[in-house]
Amino acid sequence: MALAIFPISPLPANLDRQLFWADNVNRFDSGARQAMTPYLRPLHRYEMPIQAMEETREATLVGFVNSMRGRVTPFLMKDPYDFRV
Repeated sequence: MALAIFPISPLPANLDRQLFWADNVNRFDSGARQAMTPYLRPLHRYEMPIQAMEETREATLVGFVNSMRGRVTPFLMKDPYDFRV
């Protein structure tokens, strides 16, 4: 099965990237914390400034998001911070 490729490259300016580890944190009476996560790397949430895009890029992005919505299907995208796919 071939993975879908994110349709916009390069990614737009003012892109916001947040990391999620889905961690479980235990707090102890001493104030110490212990956290565990099932992930080797964090999940990423990207927020894109869709208002600042031109119409063709916006339509392409909306079409891609609508086709992937509701699925747990991975897709390929070049990370704008470290340029890994």
